[in-house]
Amino acid sequence: MMVPCRLLVIEDVQNIADIICHAAADAGFEACSANGATATALYDSFGPQVIVLDLLISGMGELAFLQFLKERSSSARIVIISGCSDAYRKQAEDLAALGGLIIEANMAKPFRINELRGTLERIRQSISPDLKTAP
Repeated sequence: MMVPCRLLVIEDVQNIADIICHAAADAGFEACSANGATATALYDSFGPQVIVLDLLISGMGELAFLQFLKERSSSARIVIISGCSDAYRKQAEDLAALGGLIIEANMAKPFRINELRGTLERIRQSISPDLKTAP
């Protein structure tokens, strides 16, 4: 029995989290979302292989979740999606990489759903090549 790839969305705007979860499901992931209050507990219980992360989350300090992942020596692949400036997103990506985290993509909000879905399909394919995506 094949275990699906798990994806966790860390996003405090619920309709955006829902859109990302839907795109993730289309790309072959089992997906769920968390806000700043639930992110760390859900990470520990869900065990995601991929995380889609907004850098600025209510109830969580800037870059706090990246620090949490670093402390856990996380091997999850990370997709940054944020309305922050390009320079700030790049700085966060560089700091995460220095901490040993795997940044797969760094996208600005608003994002193009087809670009996100394609990124997620590529990541899922690299994790589990035999799992088919939804038509």
